[in-house]
Amino acid sequence: MNPHYWMFDGARNDAILNSFNPAILMAWLANIDFSPCTSLSAVVNYVAKYAAKSETTTASYRELASKILPHVSHRSPMLSFVSKMMNKIAAERDYPAQEVAHHLLQLQLVTCSRVIVQLDCRNPEDQRRYVINDERVRETLSNYQKYLARDEEAWNNLTYFQFMTKISFAKRPWHYWQTGTKDRIIRYFPRYKKATQCEDFCRVKLTLHHPHRHHDELKSVDGIPFATYSTAYQHCQENHCHDDDYYGAEAEGHEEEFDEALQEEEEDPPDAANPIPWDELARELPHRGTETEDIEVIGNRPQDLIRDWSSHVGTSPFWSNNRLWDETKLAHPLGFDVGDFPDDAKDSLSPH
Repeated sequence: MNPHYWMFDGARNDAILNSFNPAILMAWLANIDFSPCTSLSAVVNYVAKYAAKSETTTASYRELASKILPHVSHRSPMLSFVSKMMNKIAAERDYPAQEVAHHLLQLQLVTCSRVIVQLDCRNPEDQRRYVINDERVRETLSNYQKYLARDEEAWNNLTYFQFMTKISFAKRPWHYWQTGTKDRIIRYFPRYKKATQCEDFCRVKLTLHHPHRHHDELKSVDGIPFATYSTAYQHCQENHCHDDDYYGAEAEGHEEEFDEALQEEEEDPPDAANPIPWDELARELPHRGTETEDIEVIGNRPQDLIRDWSSHVGTSPFWSNNRLWDETKLAHPLGFDVGDFPDDAKDSLSPH
């Protein structure tokens, strides 16, 4: 059970039966997994997980070709290879259909209630920003360069973190956001890891919270020079207390309210390195594996292909004009009548 949220576990006569809502099930006429919302936090975490779920990166053409070659038909190798290659490229794309549709319709991919700004965490010499003006590309000031060139009197003690979250710096004169406006949300790129990229991680932390005019000043904290950013940041941690910048913070490990369903969904196929496309599986016959691609079914065997069947064409009009199927459907109509059953009717499904 989930320790963070209340969970609804409805009564059922089968332990592996998904939770369902009868009304939604009859309207959808397909498999569903229904779970009621028990808290706002559970809904937010569940929606955020799927909204931010990235697509699987498409493999290179060389990798795609190496996976396709063992399954190419020996009868028409070129046609088989090209068709399978096109299916792979079309089915395993980097961009989902929803994103493509939004781009074509010129719709916003995201609508936010907060302003989000991107903060470049690389070294200052790598932070170059270019704009296109009158079909010409020219370099412009980055946000960090604007911060370093701030006015000395009004903004001397301003930190880079405060500059990015609280100041409107699009044009001069700069000013704080209006009263009641929430701070900007910073999207850091790249996110250095403290365990493996300690120097870069400590450099970013010092850049965010120590007012400075030049990048080299960050190795000096409280007037004490240090040889590395890591030692300077260690001194900062021992003597200073700064606002939470959420850089390096990992999201709390909320267990999903629908853990069992997610595990079933994310289970890897038998061959995770070379998954079988759905169109290939759909063409398989019962009790025949995917490795037997060229199955000799009736009409496709050598003796069937060399025989002249022209004398049999059109000899059975009853079959050719679909009269058999039309009469069969009329004789056995398919209805969707729904009956009302008492609550104790479920007990009769599994009496033992």
